[in-house]
Amino acid sequence: MFATVLEKTSLEFAHRVYETYEEQYKEGIKSISDVLIKQSKELEVLLKLLTAKNDRNTKVFELENIINERGEEI
Repeated sequence: MFATVLEKTSLEFAHRVYETYEEQYKEGIKSISDVLIKQSKELEVLLKLLTAKNDRNTKVFELENIINERGEEI
C-alpha cells in the first residue's frame, strides 16, 4: 500500500513537471525535446504504478484461489 501511495505521489509530481515544461515550451522558454523528456518520465512513472497495481492484483487473485481451493476441500 505504501509503495502505491508513494508511486501515486510520484506520478502527480511528474505530471505537474510535465505540465510546467509544456507551458514553458508554449512561451518559448523550453525546447520540445525538454518537454518530450518530461513526458517520457511521466509515462515511466505511470508504468511503474500500473505494474505495482497489477502485481498486487495478481497476488490477491492467487490468495483468493488458495482460499477457494481450501474451502472446497472441507
